[in-house]
Amino acid sequence: MAFRSNKPIALMFPPFRGVTRRIILTALVVYFGTAALRLVSEQFQGLILNFFRLHAAEALHPQIWQLVTYPFVQDGFLSVALSLLSLWFFATALEDDRGSRWLLEYFLVTTVLGGIVAVVLIL
Repeated sequence: MAFRSNKPIALMFPPFRGVTRRIILTALVVYFGTAALRLVSEQFQGLILNFFRLHAAEALHPQIWQLVTYPFVQDGFLSVALSLLSLWFFATALEDDRGSRWLLEYFLVTTVLGGIVAVVLIL
């Protein structure tokens, strides 16, 4: 059955709330925090980024936190902007449909599984 409505179509941004907002704000704080570190020292910024970025050889043994932190550590502004915009649009709909707890669990599980798949494919 097709969706039919006599109302005009409204194109607007989804609401900015809940777990979706927390994930997006966390990613923005990390991005701008690492950008501010670059003003202090590029070498220190590189050390911090490499500490949290996913490295296949180190992710499964002593540095397992990289499986959770890698989606928040990105290089370019355009990459951050587009990924967070798509997250905002899709995650808001999922959060409205399934709930905040489900979205947070889904985000964490897919993040860790995506990191494990990346590590396995690289090794």
